[in-house]
Amino acid sequence: MADSDKKPYVTAVGFVQFDPVVREANGKSVTDLVVKLPGGEQTMVRITVWPEIQVDGIAKGDFIAVDGQFSSNTYQANDGTTKTSLQISAYNLAVLGKAAERAERDVVAGAAPAATKNDVPF
Repeated sequence: MADSDKKPYVTAVGFVQFDPVVREANGKSVTDLVVKLPGGEQTMVRITVWPEIQVDGIAKGDFIAVDGQFSSNTYQANDGTTKTSLQISAYNLAVLGKAAERAERDVVAGAAPAATKNDVPF
């Protein structure tokens, strides 16, 4: 493979926008995630997570970091506009934060300690 054929390696962070979808690819069960990148624009990236990477427990609303091979594809949408899809084939993935409603349930279920007057108010 020539150097010009290599896909760039990128790191991205963002919020998982939909529940993960499991599908078959090359005879393996892979997980697809859609992540919204931080910033003012609605930039979405599709993440393909191969079975070698642990993804148990990832859900819509989680904040994740991922790195891997990046690719993009330009296509014509049904309305005639030109769109670009962004894709990362994950090499590493980490959950940096759980969805707020799930985290809140976990705290209630785990009986978080009561605040004291010495606790910082933020």
